[in-house]
Amino acid sequence: MTVEIEREELEEESEDEGMEESEESPLPLDDSTYNSFNSLYYLDPSIAFYLQAIDKFPLLTKKEERALTLEIAELQTILSQLSEPEEERLLQLRQKMVCANLRLVVKIAKKYRGIMDFLDLIQEGSIGLITAVRKFDPSKGCKFSTYAHRWIKQAILRAIENKAETIRFPAHIRTEIKNVREARDLGEENEEITVFNLLKKEYSQDQVQKILQAGKLRNPNSLDSFISNREGKNRTLGDITEDSGPSPETEASSNDLREKLNQILDELPKRESDILKLRFGWDNNDPQTLEQIAQMFGGISRERVRQLETQAIKRLKHPARAKKLAELRDYLEE
Repeated sequence: MTVEIEREELEEESEDEGMEESEESPLPLDDSTYNSFNSLYYLDPSIAFYLQAIDKFPLLTKKEERALTLEIAELQTILSQLSEPEEERLLQLRQKMVCANLRLVVKIAKKYRGIMDFLDLIQEGSIGLITAVRKFDPSKGCKFSTYAHRWIKQAILRAIENKAETIRFPAHIRTEIKNVREARDLGEENEEITVFNLLKKEYSQDQVQKILQAGKLRNPNSLDSFISNREGKNRTLGDITEDSGPSPETEASSNDLREKLNQILDELPKRESDILKLRFGWDNNDPQTLEQIAQMFGGISRERVRQLETQAIKRLKHPARAKKLAELRDYLEE
């Protein structure tokens, strides 16, 4: 199994935007952690071959990772202007970043063994890793392994969900089910009237009910099936695939709202905008304390951070910005 980063990706990325973070904070795997996979060698020769292959890729030091991600980000900011040699350079840098983090994919995929073929899980996780490399922004202050963890996990969970579907619907029906589920996720306590209000421009209330019923036909038993594990705990597939964060589908539906909020925050001075994002855990990062933010900004005082935060909030109360925020709030409350 090989992980290739195709040149065609470069043609699609000028419109791409970034993402978020996981609750967990995995560290890059060292040799001792990697040795815990030795038991997998005896299960399948192909797994042994793959693990031996990725073991040849060296881990990056913090300094090397920082330099690599900064160079990738710099090239990606001028993506449409890159010469052919620069495109080749960008592909090589991405390839290096992916290969250096394949152990992380194996570590995450290992948690879901028994649900799908292990190499299939690794393949799906590797796709998530490639996406993470392409979208990572080192200026956000997030560690790459932490950022990549969520993309890898979501790619694996999506593959598991797709495999578990015992009833396949036509594409347009799947789209309708996805739309209704996204609206339901935005509603309060999954009240059907809230779902209808969100979708009343597209569907009648009767159509919403039928689509919800059709959605319940998917995975009728598979998510309730018990999966055994080495710890002897009884868990269902539903327990394993449950994600405390938003699903990839729900996340996609909220991209427009996130972008609008970003536009409003970007109207503020950069320092104030960054402080608000850090304080409130923007882009699914953990909220930061005044002390943590003070250290990030070169050791300024906690009081100065608090002053900048207060000033930023006052700017958001400006009539023009307050109106935009009110429109977003009204949309969510419909």
